[in-house]
Amino acid sequence: MHISCLQTSDKTVRSNLHFVCVIGGLRITQWINSNNHHKRRLAITYAKSESKRNNINHAKNYNFFLVFAITNINLSAAFLVLSTSLEIYKKKTKKSGLLFAKSKKFHVNGVSHNIRFFEPYPFVTRSAKGKFLQDVDGNKYVDYWMGHWSLILGHAHPAVSDQVKKQLPSCWMHGTVNEMTVSFSEIIQKAVPVAEKIRYVSSGTEATMYAVRIARAFTGKKIIAKIDGGWHGYATDLLKSVNWPFDQQESKGVADDLHVVSMPYNDLQKSLNILNSVKDDLAGVIIEPVLGGGGCIPATKEYLLGIQEFVHKNNALFLLDEILDFRLVVFTK
Repeated sequence: MHISCLQTSDKTVRSNLHFVCVIGGLRITQWINSNNHHKRRLAITYAKSESKRNNINHAKNYNFFLVFAITNINLSAAFLVLSTSLEIYKKKTKKSGLLFAKSKKFHVNGVSHNIRFFEPYPFVTRSAKGKFLQDVDGNKYVDYWMGHWSLILGHAHPAVSDQVKKQLPSCWMHGTVNEMTVSFSEIIQKAVPVAEKIRYVSSGTEATMYAVRIARAFTGKKIIAKIDGGWHGYATDLLKSVNWPFDQQESKGVADDLHVVSMPYNDLQKSLNILNSVKDDLAGVIIEPVLGGGGCIPATKEYLLGIQEFVHKNNALFLLDEILDFRLVVFTK
């Protein structure tokens, strides 16, 4: 993927930054509000380094590019680049456009997961190998998404596919207690000694749903605290304060979020103040030690220890939603 930036001028990039983002024509316009500190910081870092050596004519020569429109830029020029990108994308993905039109007849918004949709339509994948996706039009994409981050070895890695082929003749779904599950659980417990008991589920949503239910059942309390920007799946109990601004409802159909409170990430004092206000009915606190959807931001050691200490003192449970950091621990040992 080629990345280029729109020339911003010689002036210093200002802190009240907004930008329009296009990656391979896949994100049409994304306005990042200046109050979002982490995204603003990322944008400023890229803009400072890239705008010095790229201009609009250079950017237009790329099929895939990232465009930053700083507050003081001519927006008409920015949208000229955007429209050029769209034209290239549509010309190169005609079969995808037709297949997506058909997909809309069967799927909500044409997709089976909200994150897979983008304007004007998503490309339709035919195959994947290693770090690449290939669509039905023959276009090749470097895949930074990797199956919702689950494919850490890449697509169709021989070490994985060989083992799958070896297992298939013996069955791929037993529906009973089986030897492989016992062996795998033993490996997990050695890697994570605090995993005294293990229950397998099909999705992260199920895992966090069970975790919340266990916390409430064990403590006899109702309130769950989570983090602003924390994503724990589509379970109704935790579908709150995921996207900025965090005080707006995440979805229609969420009837009762009165038993969920939200705290600012890595701000220990403010978080403790919020927890103190609900401590009598606090069942648990759920945290991603590395905030995934919120920008891959690690929690500070002091923050985690401070929350853990409060939780234990108040007879609640400390729930760690492990996605990224489990791998970090395993692969850095």
